[in-house]
Amino acid sequence: MDQGEILQYLESRNLHVEPVLPDDMQAIAANIELCDDYRVSDRNAGALSIADATCIAVAQRLGVPVVVSDGYWNNLDFGDVEIIQFR
Repeated sequence: MDQGEILQYLESRNLHVEPVLPDDMQAIAANIELCDDYRVSDRNAGALSIADATCIAVAQRLGVPVVVSDGYWNNLDFGDVEIIQFR
């Protein structure tokens, strides 16, 4: 699939590709720091990748929930972002 076909596929399912804005960068850094602080207190917790932190930051900006597979996210406070675990 080329880029146009992928976008058409997503749009046909009412999905939208949201760009990352320069203003999201501060929230991304804060999300990574929050997870790093949590990992110090809970060594079994996983790391928050830049991609994960970016998804959360964009969700924070848009006011939408985040669907995740990592259970430890439920122990973190990302403000008003609802974390929905699917497994």
